[in-house]
Amino acid sequence: MKKSKLKAVTIGEADVGIEGMERLKPLAEKMPSAVHDWNPIAIAELMTRSDDIGICAFAYSYGNYSRPSFTDRPLRYERLPSLDDGTPIRGILGGTGMAVTKRCQDVGSAVDYALFTGSAAVQSGLCSLAGGQPSRTEASSDPLLDRLTGGFFSAARHDQEQSLVHRRYDEYVPLQERAGNHLQRYLQGNIGSSKAWDELNVQYRASLGDGQSPVL
Repeated sequence: MKKSKLKAVTIGEADVGIEGMERLKPLAEKMPSAVHDWNPIAIAELMTRSDDIGICAFAYSYGNYSRPSFTDRPLRYERLPSLDDGTPIRGILGGTGMAVTKRCQDVGSAVDYALFTGSAAVQSGLCSLAGGQPSRTEASSDPLLDRLTGGFFSAARHDQEQSLVHRRYDEYVPLQERAGNHLQRYLQGNIGSSKAWDELNVQYRASLGDGQSPVL
């Protein structure tokens, strides 16, 4: 991508992005300052070990924390909240994937293993029973597995099916951290929303590098 065109690229529409940040700020202001150092796993740990936090409206879901076999105080996942006008909020899919490195000396075996681990039989069997969080609908729609996970699959399925899939290119994950630092600065009152939006886009354009085109 030419530098002249890259300067005009933004991660989204400014009015929508700034409105989103401004909706988050009143929520963040009511939270303990330590929340800016927590990730979703840390929050799940806190919620299953004490009564200090009773509800978390937005976080990646980790099904293990709803399993009675995993914790004495299992979480219960529900639908994401809606805006005041009833507009549903959509989440974003996280998770990890599998890939075969270009340095692999036995590509055929590596691909076969990836297909094996992603198969319906393994996802619905070994993966789920061993505490994994499967991605196959054959697993998430299994009544037995739903009971084993404290109703996690049935509670989370609608929002997962409606979720956005994050952009896929080399620098996207590092972008989340770098851009997130500026969002936190805004939520903590250190910079204004316009400044935060500008900084987000600086980081976004830097993540694109030379000629990368993010896949949506």
